[in-house]
Amino acid sequence: MLLKNPGFTLLAVITLALGIGANTAIFSVVNAVLLRSLPYVRADELVGVFMSAGGDEQGSRMPLSPAVYLNLKKNNNSFSDVAALSNKGWAANLTNAGEAERLQGFEVSANLFSLLGTNAELGRTFVAEEERPGSNRVVVLSHELWQRRFGADKGIIGRNLTLNNEQYSVVGILPPDFRFYTKTDVWTPLAFDAEGESARNSSYLEVVARRKAGVSLEQARIDADNITTAFINNPNSKLHARLTPPKDLLIREVRPMLLLLLSAVGFVLLIACANMANLSLARGTVRRRELAVRTALGASRIRVVKQLLIESALLAFAGGAVGLLAAHWSIKFLAAGLPEYLADVVLLQIDTTTLGFTIGVSLLTTFLFGFIPALQLSRVDLNRELKESGRTTITRSRFRSALVVTEIALAMITLVGAGLMLKSFWKLRHVDPGYKAEGVLTAQID
Repeated sequence: MLLKNPGFTLLAVITLALGIGANTAIFSVVNAVLLRSLPYVRADELVGVFMSAGGDEQGSRMPLSPAVYLNLKKNNNSFSDVAALSNKGWAANLTNAGEAERLQGFEVSANLFSLLGTNAELGRTFVAEEERPGSNRVVVLSHELWQRRFGADKGIIGRNLTLNNEQYSVVGILPPDFRFYTKTDVWTPLAFDAEGESARNSSYLEVVARRKAGVSLEQARIDADNITTAFINNPNSKLHARLTPPKDLLIREVRPMLLLLLSAVGFVLLIACANMANLSLARGTVRRRELAVRTALGASRIRVVKQLLIESALLAFAGGAVGLLAAHWSIKFLAAGLPEYLADVVLLQIDTTTLGFTIGVSLLTTFLFGFIPALQLSRVDLNRELKESGRTTITRSRFRSALVVTEIALAMITLVGAGLMLKSFWKLRHVDPGYKAEGVLTAQID
């Protein structure tokens, strides 16, 4: 029946592909960023620890000093392990392996990788003895750097690299699916001397901890706050320890925008469904005689509804398949729109969750645009339809009129929202900074 009407079928598949494809594409981002756990072992047990005088607001979060971190690591009762990394980063100049290159690195405590549940693909990660000055001239490479600069040479383990004019021995290569919270090429141990261990006023450590089994987030927060407050021992200090899942720190800024985009493409799907329901009813007016003949030959109303729903399901799943293909093609474009710190952490892909979402949306669209038209078209007046002898009659339908009104209303909501966002974007692009920006460059020197 669908092949007999190729124009209608093609229009229906394209319409549904746009609606389902847009929803699948945006859902793949929402799933990767908001729903999927961070790619670490038992990621729900991980918490970020920071100091704050004003709650959990972005601007009030302060890193920990080495003394506070080491004291918390030693005396807490809520965490199975506590690790740290320097928020200063570790910009490393690689100079003895061909063309010199600036690498992005981090200084991390030796237990960070074990805390995250990550093992080296080749070699090993750090050991506690390498957290001392003089013993910390070891480095772990990312899988991407190992392949790009060293041709995936397994003999790299034990070789010395010159980083910032110092010799570092390569001890391990991380697996390709390891994701850090920003793009990182090399890691080296965070080493404290005696003076550094006692430093209380130099706060530069991002701290990650793993809660013990059965310890709630609030229990861990109270424990961490009691320990740090007692250690700081300053009645005038308003600083308190705060805990938050690491993922919350990453997605805080993008969550509202992603939910807004998901709502927008939801409107697009509803518009597509309203359009398809109208097309189905319009097509049904020229199929009344066919449906009357089916009924006259003994088909029950349920059989007719089933026939129409099967046709709708075929259209929906064909549209879903094309939409899935379009979503797969658009992933690179969507990844480019994410903030850099998120694009390096999350892996955008069409996984089983996204596939299940597409199937679910296809089933939903079958119901939305197929069920009510099928019920209406299955009400066949045999006497009138068979007497018409093939003449087409056009009847007014309040339902079809309501669909048109709904479709236009949803389109207006979406267009107004898009227009407001474009206007805001244009205004942001034309804000007067208070100085002449033409020809001005900025540079960063470490």
